[in-house]
Amino acid sequence: MLVQGVESQTIKRSMKKLILLTAFIFTAFLTTDSVKAQDGFFSNARTLEKGVGSVALQPVFLTNQDDFMFIIRGGYGLTNSVTGHLKLGLFEDETFFGGHFETALNNSAESNIDVAALVGVHSYGDLGLKL
Repeated sequence: MLVQGVESQTIKRSMKKLILLTAFIFTAFLTTDSVKAQDGFFSNARTLEKGVGSVALQPVFLTNQDDFMFIIRGGYGLTNSVTGHLKLGLFEDETFFGGHFETALNNSAESNIDVAALVGVHSYGDLGLKL
């Protein structure tokens, strides 16, 4: 009986998180003029362990111009399966800023394949969602 109560509470918490995430995504879509995909090749699906941080430079070639910038990235393991990331890039009078949360979908240390889901917001002139 106690196990069923714990499972029920876990399901309720998961549903609340899903409803909040869905509301956030819909609000972000409704409040933006245009939505653009912003991602890169300098990421993987591995989340950092709790308390572990990382810092990196990411080169970016701008597709609309013959220009180039670096983005500094930082990540921090909030839990053993959730990592928070921030990015900042400066180019002439424009600023790229963004952040996302990444959560591991498989926590098996024995697996050679890492799978993660992420959600975030980035701004470079327009607001972009990262899903």
